[in-house]
Amino acid sequence: DMRQAIDMIPSISAQQLESLRERISSPTYPIEFQAAVLAEAAKKDVKFYPHSYANLGYQMARGGSAAATQWAKALPEGKPRDLVIRGVTAHIQAADPEQVGKWMEGLDAADRRAAEQVIHHIRTVHGGK
Repeated sequence: DMRQAIDMIPSISAQQLESLRERISSPTYPIEFQAAVLAEAAKKDVKFYPHSYANLGYQMARGGSAAATQWAKALPEGKPRDLVIRGVTAHIQAADPEQVGKWMEGLDAADRRAAEQVIHHIRTVHGGK
């Protein structure tokens, strides 16, 4: 049962988390499982691929930016959290560019900087607004 698997994640070791590194972004894993694994990896400072965090932020935001933002803010400050915020930002910018500024107003300074980096990248590299 997926709920039991998610509930077990905090009890697994850093080495066990590392064993999931190659597979965690697979669509065969539900987003809730991916989120639990990556949150625990961030807490235990287990290195995962940066795109795993950014992709999860993007995917979570597809289901609702408020829930994705709340989940991201629960992560410890640092690179994984920044990457999730960047993924959420990319989704909001793609889905509703008029709302991204308003959404960013609710972020703390560090999260806002991560979001601004994505907006800057989109505007300069991809020519988006």
